[in-house]
Amino acid sequence: MHSDAGYAEGTITFTSNTSGTFEVYWADNEKALDGYYSIATLDLTAGESKTVNMGYHTAIPANAAKIIAARGSKTVAGADAVYTLPASKQLNSESGDLLYTFNSYSDIHIDKNGYYKKANDHFSEALKFGVEKNTNFIVTSGDMVTNASGPNDEWTIYKTILSESGYLNPIWETNVNHDMRCGINSGLTSFVRASGTDSTTANYDNNKPYYYVIEQNTGDLFIFMALENNSNPSTCNEFSDEQMAWVTNLIETYYNTGVNNYIVEHSPVKGFGAGDRMSDPYYKALLKV
Repeated sequence: MHSDAGYAEGTITFTSNTSGTFEVYWADNEKALDGYYSIATLDLTAGESKTVNMGYHTAIPANAAKIIAARGSKTVAGADAVYTLPASKQLNSESGDLLYTFNSYSDIHIDKNGYYKKANDHFSEALKFGVEKNTNFIVTSGDMVTNASGPNDEWTIYKTILSESGYLNPIWETNVNHDMRCGINSGLTSFVRASGTDSTTANYDNNKPYYYVIEQNTGDLFIFMALENNSNPSTCNEFSDEQMAWVTNLIETYYNTGVNNYIVEHSPVKGFGAGDRMSDPYYKALLKV
């Protein structure tokens, strides 16, 4: 596994003495961590080996002490295989080592017309998770509302669910295609009024839908890009040259300063230039600096 603290890059090989389907989980010293899906599902016959690949920059969750493989029980005691993470790679969220915590959500799609039938419930559950984990803030990568026939009613629903959730910490939203629905002027005012961005010193005074936030305790940079658009709906998924220059300047300013930089956005950037419209925009793309 990766030698740096907090990372789990590399491979784990499982060999089974019996046949069965095994779920692989992050676990503390007693059981699989709550709130996490299984890392992998392995169908093994007796004597067969299979490998689980931990991708580049795979983060070890806070409070994870072990990786377990189990056919039924999610407890360490009932697991079929247990790997104990080296102490130097573990992060105890109760120890004060955490700089901050945040949740990342996307495509909430509050929809007053009911196309996304579970959107309200899913958003409520996501906020409940934030309350339970007491995360310091939430970031979203866009499409909070569906905005099929105007955003304001859906933003009202969004704010109502938020107010009823008990989540009191900041939420920073990303403004993208459904939120603006092909018209900066028509969607931007509603977005600012309904989102946490009205408390930022952002670009909205100049009618710019993108902004950044500095995490107050560490100085870490959170860049919230926006899918700009013009009068042509076919070009809604675009970043302007001006926005890309803005992002470049921020990255250059904060490069090698010792702070973490996060870019939150909705549609991948192919290369590093204006526009990202392509036949398969959701995969294959990288932001290169």
